[in-house]
Amino acid sequence: MPQVYAAMDVFVLASYMEGVPRSAMEAAATGLPLVLTDIPGSRDLGHHGTELLLVPARDASALTQAIESLITDASLRDRLGSNGRQRIIERHDQRQIAQALLKLYEDCQAGKRSVR
Repeated sequence: MPQVYAAMDVFVLASYMEGVPRSAMEAAATGLPLVLTDIPGSRDLGHHGTELLLVPARDASALTQAIESLITDASLRDRLGSNGRQRIIERHDQRQIAQALLKLYEDCQAGKRSVR
């Protein structure tokens, strides 16, 4: 995938239903600016206009405008790409998530936590 992301200028995911999209997280980690539909999961990756652009689902006009704004505005691309990368590193590092899950499992096994 690194070669695929390296060939992109913008990452777009126009989904109607999604969990937290790993492909968008990977793209953000490479510094690509994101255009995502404003749905649960995708919207959890950042704030509109700060780390990414969110557009309403099923709105082709809004999607087109968001993509055009990134194509024509290099400073916006750079800012969103940089901010998005930083947010992914800080909040979605898979090693940190795996460590937190292992700790939870260990606590449950030791009777320190109950699972509900």
